[in-house]
Amino acid sequence: MNARVARFFVSALLTMGLAVGIALDSVPTTEVLSANAVTANASTQASAEAAAVAPMGAASSTDTDSTASTTKMKSYPASAFTAAAGQLPAELSTAIKRDLGSNGAKYLARSAAAIDAVAVVRTLKAAGVGVLGARLAATKLVVNVARPADAAAVIRAGAIAVIGAPAAINLHGAVFTAASTPALLSGSGYVFATSGSTGYAQCSVGFNGYETGSGSAQFATAGHCVVGMDATQPVNALTQTAPGVNGSLGDVIGTGISSSGQFGSGYDAGLVAVAEGNTTPLSSAVTWGGGAQSPTASAPLPITSISSAIVDGDLCKSGSRTGWTCGTIEAVDQSVSVSGNDVNSIIASTCALPGDSGGSALAGQTAVGVTSSTSNASVCDANSFSTYFPMISDAGGASVAAKYSTAWEAQVTVATPVIGAATGGTTAAPGTITGTLGGASATSKVRIFLDGSSTPAVIVAANTGNWSAQLPSMSAGSHTFTAVGSWGVWSRSIAATGTVNIAMAGPFQPVYRFWSATFSSHFYTISTVERDAVIARYPGIWAYEGPVYQAFTTQVAGSVPLYRFWSDTLKGHFYTADEAEKNQVIARWPGIWHYEAVAYYVYPLDTTEPNTETVARFWSPVFHHHFYSANPAEIDQVKTRYPTVWSWEGPRFRVPTQSTPQ
Repeated sequence: MNARVARFFVSALLTMGLAVGIALDSVPTTEVLSANAVTANASTQASAEAAAVAPMGAASSTDTDSTASTTKMKSYPASAFTAAAGQLPAELSTAIKRDLGSNGAKYLARSAAAIDAVAVVRTLKAAGVGVLGARLAATKLVVNVARPADAAAVIRAGAIAVIGAPAAINLHGAVFTAASTPALLSGSGYVFATSGSTGYAQCSVGFNGYETGSGSAQFATAGHCVVGMDATQPVNALTQTAPGVNGSLGDVIGTGISSSGQFGSGYDAGLVAVAEGNTTPLSSAVTWGGGAQSPTASAPLPITSISSAIVDGDLCKSGSRTGWTCGTIEAVDQSVSVSGNDVNSIIASTCALPGDSGGSALAGQTAVGVTSSTSNASVCDANSFSTYFPMISDAGGASVAAKYSTAWEAQVTVATPVIGAATGGTTAAPGTITGTLGGASATSKVRIFLDGSSTPAVIVAANTGNWSAQLPSMSAGSHTFTAVGSWGVWSRSIAATGTVNIAMAGPFQPVYRFWSATFSSHFYTISTVERDAVIARYPGIWAYEGPVYQAFTTQVAGSVPLYRFWSDTLKGHFYTADEAEKNQVIARWPGIWHYEAVAYYVYPLDTTEPNTETVARFWSPVFHHHFYSANPAEIDQVKTRYPTVWSWEGPRFRVPTQSTPQ
């Protein structure tokens, strides 16, 4: 859309603040279309559609255009939003039907398409496509481009390409007027003493948020409201039974921040410091029972993100004069003059009247603007329009985000992360926790807290709705975790909780046991080669009993060697993890016990490693051999049934209990 010049004349906001204004003039332009790069006039939107380049399939894998990897539009069937629409307050659905002639599922589908459309247009511009304008047709993105060569990039992004500038908005000669609780909710009313007078003015809460550095609560509202405040006086809630009725003075909810208010040079934004002891800011907008009842007669609508707006998208606003109303966006990033002050604006057919100023404007559950002005000071009709100062301007114009940069951020409702899988891994190679985050946007993250810590161990991006957190190095054992969704610096979700098991680092192998009735002795080996050779070569001498515990094939931190001896005299093996005992056997019985090698690696008895078990040793004065077991039931049975055959020598070393055998 070409720029237009609009003039707004505003009087002071006095006595419940209904400022008066006159005259909006616009210079219309003609949308120029041609599928074959031939100039043609477009008299209606239908002709624009007829001349549009229809979207085709996705670009092939050989396509090297820079926009081939841009964000793409998807399919947005209303049926996919039926469940979510069922969660909307009934009164809100009534307002959607009343103002938009639609239903909750279609409304949410178009809202999702609008948010994606903004991202698509943004990436197209970044790729160098000459975008002249963009709008939403049902759930399809229509992009106006200057050159036929740009149409292919638009098509690959899943959008409809139109050659030429978009048609100018027809405001039908509209005349604009500046529209100046225990829980503090977007769209609720507030009143304040005006500077330089004894009067009071009425505005509405835009969006609760935070001073980014400290986390102090501040809400965004219209700049002409904050500029008009007496900074020495408090801001009070306006208690109302319905929008537009004279209410009563409620609790003090804050104080205007004079330095934050700007009205002009493109801006209409200001901040109010919230009196946090008196009120609790929430990330939801009041829906006024669908439009005309008390602020919370229907459930407040959670606000999940912020975004720029797109032409022909739906826009619903909440304000203390007209409540909850919806309409269609006619223009974005439109420069208008308000009493000589330029304000960058979103123009919509949504009903707003003086007193709605500063209130919240949303596309679905996404914040897109703060109510700024209206074309009618007393009643809305078919030719009424309203304007909204944008939260974000993709054209680089004035916006709430541009005004406060990193100093302020909106408060949003963050969905609780859904845990998909928690794979612990080992102490040497910790695993991952994966899941999804509903309603994710560009700044969405998931924070993982371990074992009750207040400091996140891992912070991962969740902007696509999917997330995967690589666990840090952790001790073996069971660990608790909480996963918290976050948006920006301060908005957090309710935590999801779970446990993850970390196994000790390998390499692990089972230890295999044999029994020889010939020698009345046991044989233990960790080597599968040796195990298989014994089974194959000595089936009548050594009976295979299977794995009995686990051990390390190579030395790991905290482990010690288990030494193996063989006795030709006694026809059996002896094992010890005691270095002194090993040396004593070598020194005292060199003719009886032959030292072979390290059998495998185990933990000493005094290890502090978790998830280990004790291996006990018996000596048989009958067989003159040792027997080793980690099985408590087996140990008790031997002690109980064979006390004269096997003498208990007690615990000798410890072995790991958690691993995946390699």
